[in-house]
Amino acid sequence: AGEKPFICEICGKSFTSRPNMKRHRRTHTGEKPYPCDVCGQRFRFSNMLKAHKEKCFRVTSPVNVSTAVQIPLALPPRPIPHPYSHLHLHPHPHHPHHLLVPPVPHLPPPPALFKSEPLN
Repeated sequence: AGEKPFICEICGKSFTSRPNMKRHRRTHTGEKPYPCDVCGQRFRFSNMLKAHKEKCFRVTSPVNVSTAVQIPLALPPRPIPHPYSHLHLHPHPHHPHHLLVPPVPHLPPPPALFKSEPLN
């Protein structure tokens, strides 16, 4: 019980099964045997390929895309929460971390930012 007869010849770490040892060995070799059949990007582990497809193409299981529905990124992406959306900034004089953030005015459209002058 608890035997780990499969040893990584690179770092000496031991494993209970050959597949686990082979999977671990990829961290040393950089081998990426799982290609995305949509964009061609390659992944070291099948779960990383699955996560890539779910994030980038909204493909859900199975990993084999031939039977999955693909929705390309051309569709409107899921709303990404603002990094500070969890903060609630209210005036509270007794709170030591009280922050008041002034509103940021919108920038003018790009053509108004750059005025071109003729070159002489």
